[in-house]
Amino acid sequence: MQFFVKRCQSSPSDPVAPGTARFGRELGVSMTVRAGTEFTREETELIDLLHTTIDSFFTILSEKQQSIDPFLEHKEAWLEIDPTRFTQVLTNLISNTSKYSPNGSQLIVRSAIDGDSWTVCVEDNGRGIAQEDQAKLFNLFYRTPDALDSATSGTGIGLFISKQIVDLHGGQNDLRSVLGEGTTVTLSVPSVRITPMTSLPGKPEDFSNTLDQLDEAV
Repeated sequence: MQFFVKRCQSSPSDPVAPGTARFGRELGVSMTVRAGTEFTREETELIDLLHTTIDSFFTILSEKQQSIDPFLEHKEAWLEIDPTRFTQVLTNLISNTSKYSPNGSQLIVRSAIDGDSWTVCVEDNGRGIAQEDQAKLFNLFYRTPDALDSATSGTGIGLFISKQIVDLHGGQNDLRSVLGEGTTVTLSVPSVRITPMTSLPGKPEDFSNTLDQLDEAV
């Protein structure tokens, strides 16, 4: 199957979708707790993870005549993460990028090793986000006024959940955007290796302490 990919190297004042606040908050909290309690770290090869996720967007990108250029600025790299949850994060970021970009646009995914950290940037040349809205986008249920006025569907949950997953892996999230020019979302996760380990831990890491912090934050 040929794919359009070049394989190279929430406050009360925040707008939310009508009628979703109470139900969505319960759903978001439930998903966050579930994401933490079901984490299982596995040694994961990052290039394979990225390509597998990108390939899953074949139909969506074809319908919008969009393409993705993945710039992989490293060879094989390994990280102990929950591959299912990180696929969820990458899927959400790429989905948002496609959703808010015009038909025929080019999307970019950059993967790099920065010191001992793995950094992924997902870029688009879409409508962009106003400066006053950018800091709120990782809040539960937040959608920009522009998104609410558009015909583009959304719940305001995806970025919130993605941030919790990255945080639970000891990583960081960042979003930068210029109105009318596009948006770049960056995540960074520490302890990457260029060679696999010979053995893996015998049991999943305990995230219970972190979950307590998440409950307080929500």
